[in-house]
Amino acid sequence: MTAENKVRLARMIENGEDVLAYAREGRKAFLTDQKLQDAVMWRLSNFTEEADKLWRGLARDNPRIDWRELSRLRQDYHHGYASIRPDDVWEFITRRLPLLVSQLRQARVKPGFPRERGAVSDGDGSV
Repeated sequence: MTAENKVRLARMIENGEDVLAYAREGRKAFLTDQKLQDAVMWRLSNFTEEADKLWRGLARDNPRIDWRELSRLRQDYHHGYASIRPDDVWEFITRRLPLLVSQLRQARVKPGFPRERGAVSDGDGSV
């Protein structure tokens, strides 16, 4: 895996973790606070954008991650932003995102690949 893809995976995990942190404010806050929705959608947009660029490098070795779902979400978030329903986003955040972030943390990669938030390996096994 290239150094660039290592950074992409770390960014995906970071964006996913940030969305989960924002969701701790609760459903009501999410559905009524436009700024919170915007922050979540920004992070989800970044999350799915990285997935779109990364999946080819990880899909074969990580078939449990639903890369097609992430690709569909990217299309929705980037091209259909105005038609996205907050309730649907909340369902994704609470039902699918925790598992996806967990799977990304466990993604099978070459030795030295970062497993912790923000960690980026220089390829020699050190972080």
